[in-house]
Amino acid sequence: EPAAPAPLPEAGVIYFDFDKYNLRPDAQAALDDMIFDIKDRQLGGIISAGHTDTAGPPPYNMELSQRRADTVAEALIKAGIPAQIITTEAFGETDLAVPTPDNTPDQANRRVVVDFTS
Repeated sequence: EPAAPAPLPEAGVIYFDFDKYNLRPDAQAALDDMIFDIKDRQLGGIISAGHTDTAGPPPYNMELSQRRADTVAEALIKAGIPAQIITTEAFGETDLAVPTPDNTPDQANRRVVVDFTS
């Protein structure tokens, strides 16, 4: 009997600085670990979902969350993950990890969630 495929990795979270979409060193290290875990796996898809905190206007945050999702997707592609299995989504400040009032900077909400599908 063939061995059961290994379970999909847990979703990963990459954090960003306030009003930034570049990967800081700890985010790059987390992404490198994630890439190592998935490099030789058969994955159906990867979703890079960008988020922001509530500081700043919602339309700007939607755009910023898309830039963050794109940054992570580009890093995955650069690492050799096939572009055709990567989808990006932008949530802006609509799906907070930690509920906060409007105009509240919060590191936990400035993130990209990377999820895997079989």
